Amino acid sequence: MKEDPSGSWLLQVELTNFQFAPEKAGEKPTNVNEGHAHICIDGEKLNRLYGEYYNLDELDRGNHTVKVALYANNHQPLTYNQKEIAFKETIKVE
Repeated sequence: MKEDPSGSWLLQVELTNFQFAPEKAGEKPTNVNEGHAHICIDGEKLNRLYGEYYNLDELDRGNHTVKVALYANNHQPLTYNQKEIAFKETIKVE
């Protein structure tokens, strides 16, 4: 993630062996190599993600934990070795 000059934060998700498939949302059976992601800030779901970039807008001062977790087309969380496939990063807004 990076802060741009306007004060908003740009989230970029780089994935390997996974493709966003918004046109297949809700489909069953599902392919574990495609779907969507959920974006959470400080433990609260913000939105679904169907592409590589998302603008988080401006954030309040302080530390914020941003989490992106992968979900299958049928809206089930994707896991590996019984752990959710997700990335977390804490950012400091001054």
